[in-house]
Amino acid sequence: MTTSIQLGNIFTDQSGTTRVSGGASGFDIESLVNGLSDARRLPAVVLEERIEENAIRSEAFAELNALASTFRDAANFLRNPPGVNNADENIFEFRSADITASLGSNADSFLNISAEPGTPIGQFDITVDQVAQRNVKTTETFTITNTDPDLSDEDSSIVGGGGPFNAGTLTLGPNNVDIELEDGDSLNQVLAKINAVSDDSMVEASFIRVAEGEYRISFTTTETGADLNYDILPPFTADVNGIIAFEAENFASSAASTAPGTFGREFETITLAGASGGTAVHTQDLGQITNPDSDTELSAELTYRVELETAGTYYLWTNLQAPNNGSDTIHTGLNGVALTSLNSNNHNRPTDAGANNILAWSNDDILSPEVIQFTIAPGDEGVHDFNVYLREDGAIVDKFIITQDASFIPTGLGPSETLANNNNNIFNIGFAIEEDGQDAQLTIDGTQITRNTNDFDDVVDGLTFNVSNETPVGEELRVNIEPDTELTKQGILNFVESYNAIRIYTAQQNELGDDGQPTESSILAGDSTLRLITARINAELANQVEGLGDFSRLSDLGITFNDFPGDADTPFTRNILTLNEEQLDSALSTNYDGVRDIFEFNLTSDNANLQVFERTNGLSVSEFSVNVDSVNDIYTATFDDNGTPKTVNFDVEVLSGGGLVLNGQDGTELEGLVLLFSDPTDTTINVRTTQGVADRIFNSLDELLAEDTGAISVAIQSIADDEDRFTEDIARIDARVERFRESLIAQFSALEAAISSANTLLQSLDAQANARNS
Repeated sequence: MTTSIQLGNIFTDQSGTTRVSGGASGFDIESLVNGLSDARRLPAVVLEERIEENAIRSEAFAELNALASTFRDAANFLRNPPGVNNADENIFEFRSADITASLGSNADSFLNISAEPGTPIGQFDITVDQVAQRNVKTTETFTITNTDPDLSDEDSSIVGGGGPFNAGTLTLGPNNVDIELEDGDSLNQVLAKINAVSDDSMVEASFIRVAEGEYRISFTTTETGADLNYDILPPFTADVNGIIAFEAENFASSAASTAPGTFGREFETITLAGASGGTAVHTQDLGQITNPDSDTELSAELTYRVELETAGTYYLWTNLQAPNNGSDTIHTGLNGVALTSLNSNNHNRPTDAGANNILAWSNDDILSPEVIQFTIAPGDEGVHDFNVYLREDGAIVDKFIITQDASFIPTGLGPSETLANNNNNIFNIGFAIEEDGQDAQLTIDGTQITRNTNDFDDVVDGLTFNVSNETPVGEELRVNIEPDTELTKQGILNFVESYNAIRIYTAQQNELGDDGQPTESSILAGDSTLRLITARINAELANQVEGLGDFSRLSDLGITFNDFPGDADTPFTRNILTLNEEQLDSALSTNYDGVRDIFEFNLTSDNANLQVFERTNGLSVSEFSVNVDSVNDIYTATFDDNGTPKTVNFDVEVLSGGGLVLNGQDGTELEGLVLLFSDPTDTTINVRTTQGVADRIFNSLDELLAEDTGAISVAIQSIADDEDRFTEDIARIDARVERFRESLIAQFSALEAAISSANTLLQSLDAQANARNS
């Protein structure tokens, strides 16, 4: 006897609730519920598949958009974009500069030229007469004595203590910027102080490591040109009376003695009552030390810069005293060459017993009765080094005078010093190199031009000349400014290749399988947007440009339509463009303007004040007259309409500067044309236009690719709208399916309860039967 119905199974429903499945009935309730629910959800599955398909279509449209945008950009470079000052957006306005040297030299080693787009075509004959240079001053080599093993030479002191610099104010550059040097400053600190103010001083400093522990410092102006020349050690110059006077303590540089037995003696500045300015220079008297008259190279030395402006004979006076009974003397020299010797035994000297300790003016030679003099030969005028050397230690020197007046005799303390006190006493070294900055000079077609830089960017509009070396005598550079045909050719190649990329993509999207049906990768097969774009492009490419001469079609340049048979990667493709490069090269070299007319929009008129600001493919007339009558507020265009004159109105905007904006009205033959007229004078202007292939293609693609209204954007937005709608429909279906599922679970639960009750009854009856049988 059956006492119960077979058990089923337990499952968890979609809400996460654990339910008994078939515990009493034995049915697989989970499978029944899932199967019935899935059947109810089939419409949502279809919509999900359509969303996946549309995502793939959206990606295909995005790729088409990218290809069409690339083609539009290629057309833009060839179309003469509208507006003003737009030459750098028009590939036909780019220029090349060809330079040849008359004597066969490498022309680029003398001169480089860059030409901006729109530069007029032309030819120039040029010589480079002078190259701009910086002002450079480099010290003599000095030694850094480094006694600290923890410091590098560059971090060791060079100021004070016998170093190359003395503490004080260093004045640099054409702007006379002051830099304070302090005792103990290292090489790196000195350079850092100088370079910290280089924007103001226009001078930068760097060191040159000559050898271990030996350095030079180079001072270089930050820019080239003679305007930045300055004297780091300014010379003493003549006053209105032709006298050069300078204090002995205001030397440009000082060097210690290196002669054997001189103990490294050097001149020192001392305070001296009765001296001019209260100071003088001397060497400490450590005993009688004499340098031979011919030996000045090893002696203690002072250097002064003096400007000797005229050729002729100069006379030297010195105010000095000789504490050692008149025997302490000095040597003098010019540019490192000794002149003669001086002492205090002269006619200006008092003759009493204390005369040896009194400053007195002297101009005679101890070795002869002649006055001390020297000669500047013609051509040697300029700044010279005046040198003072120790002969016998102990000499005290107060002031020097140089004059061309043989009858001049100084009195008292003599004339005042004839130069400001820049960098006196700062340097203990001289300068090995002092090169003035200089300007660059070009001669262009017989006219010499000077600039303070090697870049001449304001001589010929649109051209920059960069000079690097002077041309040899007799060498002349021929410069030709021409259209950049190589760049233009590359632009045309890009135009052809970007079009072909669209054609190949179209062929891939329409590829059919062996069964004659679109392949799995033919996502946009039969799509109207794809057909629209390719049809518009092909129509423009095949058109003849109206109003041109010998060149009016792409085929005239060697660009023709052909079919591509296909290969392993690319299907058969109709109407790709092929290019005959030889034919294009010939066209570019023989008729450059004819080539550009095929591609670009061109407007010519008999009034240079009229320019195109905007235009579209809506312009359908190529010759018309613009009539400006501001007195009567009439602005029209007149043209021939099949043998009959026709006049249409412009919409006019008056600019604040007095110019006019003339807008072609919608629905007229001048629709989309916007003209700028900068001269509002009443007049009639005759206009002729041609609209090339690239301009028409750009305008078409710009419309098709418009962000919100273009065909591709509309198609992609339509897909997005479908996805939103499908997603909402799926959500509604899933909600209905869930309610249906809950209903099924409730029904099956009721069934289980009924069967369970029946089982209980059966078990009771079975128990009673067993009892009777027993």
